[in-house]
Amino acid sequence: MSLGTDALPLPRKLDWVTVLALAGTVIGWASAFPAIRAGLTAFGPLELGSLRFAIAALPCAVLLAVLRPSWPTRREWLRLALRSLVCVSIYTVTLNFGEQTVASGAASFIVNVSPI
Repeated sequence: MSLGTDALPLPRKLDWVTVLALAGTVIGWASAFPAIRAGLTAFGPLELGSLRFAIAALPCAVLLAVLRPSWPTRREWLRLALRSLVCVSIYTVTLNFGEQTVASGAASFIVNVSPI
């Protein structure tokens, strides 16, 4: 038994905000690895990681100042600290060190197939 076409949802009108968001995401992600490579010419791997997080922290700080969310619980603080140390810091440092010896395209490929 095959699935009839009447069971499939009809395509909606093209949403240009979504298309622009997707295009910006793809371009931003694709340019991240060459940008890291270029940044490593002026900064060391640790300094570049710190600079990237400092730049990303600015809009986050503005958003937190505007929204004023509640503080995390003690248990959430522990989870945030562990995950930021393991998942974020180690990833950034190893990526920056790896980009010193591997081409940007290869680094992008390795990072994107690592979940597999």
